[in-house]
Amino acid sequence: MRTNRSELTPEEARTLPGLFRLRISRTPEHIAYRHYDAATGAWWDTSWQEMGKATARWQSALVNEGLQPGDRVGIMMPNCREWVMFDQATLGLGLI
Repeated sequence: MRTNRSELTPEEARTLPGLFRLRISRTPEHIAYRHYDAATGAWWDTSWQEMGKATARWQSALVNEGLQPGDRVGIMMPNCREWVMFDQATLGLGLI
């Protein structure tokens, strides 16, 4: 029996979108991503809850564009948390 509810198993998540949603529900306030802002010289943290909300906004935008499961999309962004948000949004909608 596990006592640490922040641990996740493949059986619980089953898919990458499932893993993402489960992580958000288990540890919403934990840091999901930390990135450096060269312009300010500061490090910025993003919680799992913030990632989930931003991913939901991406999903709404993609649905508003008329995209449906099985449609193909491309990502042309620098390596950043927004890339992850977009990727999770597409996976969650069944886009390719």
